[in-house]
Amino acid sequence: MKPATERRRHPRLAVTHPVKVQCRMTGRYYVAATCDLSASGALLAVDHPSRLVVGQRVRIAVVPDRRQALIQSEDLAEAVVVRSHAAGRGQHVAVQFDRIQQIEHTAAPRQAA
Repeated sequence: MKPATERRRHPRLAVTHPVKVQCRMTGRYYVAATCDLSASGALLAVDHPSRLVVGQRVRIAVVPDRRQALIQSEDLAEAVVVRSHAAGRGQHVAVQFDRIQQIEHTAAPRQAA
């Protein structure tokens, strides 16, 4: 059996930061946290049972400083849901950003499984 090929274009960082997710269809905001993050996408743990589904448009704001209370509209990154599944009382959602994001973290890249 051949080993799985890593398809990602950018290294993933295993970081946990608060995230605000806005569903473009409903305008509703969800509280989430990053599981991992890269310049082209993120895996999010969303603390809400309503399902965000594959293909759904969202806007994401990663908040590296927990003391930052206000999120400006220009700080929200446009993204699309590429994977979603139930996780406990919430869900895990993988998103792909429309544009490459500048990631400023000191965490080590996550190794492919």
